[in-house]
Amino acid sequence: MKVAPSKRTLLGLDAVNFLMADVHTGVGPFVAIYLAASLRWNPRDIGVAFSAAGIAGLVAQTPVGAFVDGLRYKREALAVGTALLGIGALAIFFFHSFAEVLAAQITMGVVGTFFPPAMAGMTLGIARVGSMSASKISNG
Repeated sequence: MKVAPSKRTLLGLDAVNFLMADVHTGVGPFVAIYLAASLRWNPRDIGVAFSAAGIAGLVAQTPVGAFVDGLRYKREALAVGTALLGIGALAIFFFHSFAEVLAAQITMGVVGTFFPPAMAGMTLGIARVGSMSASKISNG
C-alpha cells in the first residue's frame, strides 16, 4: 500500500525547489557587480570567468547527472552542493586574483549541475512515479 506524502513534505519540497533555483541563478549578477565595482575588474575578465563556469557546467552536466542518479541520498547531495556553492561565493569574496576567481566560478558551475537531477530524484522519490499522472498533477 502506497502512503501519500504529507502536506508538510510537499511544502518542504516546494520550498527547497524554489530557494535552490534562487541560490544557484541569483548569485551570478551580484558576483558580476562585485567584481566590477569593488575589485575594478573589466567586463572582458568577468565575461571569461562566467563563460568558463557555464562551459564547465555544460561539460559536467551528463556525468554529474549520472552520478546523482546513482546516489541513494540525494538530499545529502543537495546539502553538500549548497555548501560548496557557498564556499565558492566566499572564495570570490576573499581571493581576488583572476585564477582564484576563475577556479571558484568553475567549481560553482560544476556544482550547479547537481541541483536539477537531485531535485528530480527527490521529487520522484517523494511523489512516486505512479502518482504523477496528468489528472492528479492538473487537479492537485
